[in-house]
Amino acid sequence: MLLEAQGLHKSFAKRAAVRDLSFQLQAGEVLGIIGESGCGKSTLARLLTGLLRADSGRILYDGQAPDAMTRRDRARWIQMMFQDSAAALHPRLRVGAALLEVLQTVLGQTRDKAKEELKAWLPKLDLPQDVLDRFPHQLSGGQKQRVCLLRALLLRPKVLVCDEPLTALDRMTQARVLQLLHDLRQELGFAMIFISHDITTVRTLADSVGVMYAGEWMEYGTTADVLKKPEHPYTQYLLQSLPKLYRDPDMKSIPAFQELTAERPSGGCPLTLRCPFADASCAQVQTAAPRKRLVHCVKPGVF
Repeated sequence: MLLEAQGLHKSFAKRAAVRDLSFQLQAGEVLGIIGESGCGKSTLARLLTGLLRADSGRILYDGQAPDAMTRRDRARWIQMMFQDSAAALHPRLRVGAALLEVLQTVLGQTRDKAKEELKAWLPKLDLPQDVLDRFPHQLSGGQKQRVCLLRALLLRPKVLVCDEPLTALDRMTQARVLQLLHDLRQELGFAMIFISHDITTVRTLADSVGVMYAGEWMEYGTTADVLKKPEHPYTQYLLQSLPKLYRDPDMKSIPAFQELTAERPSGGCPLTLRCPFADASCAQVQTAAPRKRLVHCVKPGVF
């Protein structure tokens, strides 16, 4: 298995951001992660890339613990594309200098060889040659995000984690970046974890989908199963929020969920206080294997 997470748990100030979360990612697979703001998606991304350390559980890169790898090997194994491209770029470094540093420091290339490689990469990212001489503030939003994508791909990682990479971009620029991700993935063969609020984008890109709430999977499975035939009320709730143009006309509607609350039940499904189908059985936790479709209970006959 290319990437595996086993029982990850991470808390901040006594609040669990990620709770007992497991999944597997195969070579070339795209895993889409959807959920409301604050559900733990970005925390999970930072755990997977080593920017945060889990309180418990473990992550395996091709069966190997990241702690047993050198920093250089980890950098070549998994890379991240951040939501805020402006914050991810050093404001006082020209783009060329920042990218050359990656090739020289991590890969040990000479300056001349690194320059040649950069020039060969630019057309693939639809970037002009003079972008190397500019500072980040001189770039458009789309150019900044493509520079961040280039920086992540320079090391030819096996896994690319994209944390809401399209949020700050207009629709036309989003489409260009998505097409680049698709084309480069086809060429380079990397697996991808794509985190987004945009269910329609995830539906287009992903092979499998994890629906996340309060740091846990509510539902996890193939994209066709989860987004076409949802079995958990929360997945249906998210799909119901889509504009009618993007909804499946055959999908049944469900009663409205309660407003988002900071409270959380002491056990069982974290949606208990919001779900219109909640009953006493929701207080019972069902532990799921990484590939199990439903993580929490589903009410028979709801759909």
